[in-house]
Amino acid sequence: DFYRARVYKLEEAGHDPADPRQAYDRAAEWEERIPIGVFYRVERPTYRENFPVLGKGPLARQRLDDIDISRLMKEFA
Repeated sequence: DFYRARVYKLEEAGHDPADPRQAYDRAAEWEERIPIGVFYRVERPTYRENFPVLGKGPLARQRLDDIDISRLMKEFA
């Protein structure tokens, strides 16, 4: 009964899950009101989408002998 009387859904309270500050403030609420739902959401590419080379499998299992690192070496020369 304690929780039932205090819990409320964030989406019904007009909460904006794209606002990180609002998410932080809502997460700090406790005692009189207890929020539930999605506090914060950001749409962004997955880790694999950011690094297409991972589509070939784990880096540890990929061959290294056909990789040209000459540009990289010039950067540090």
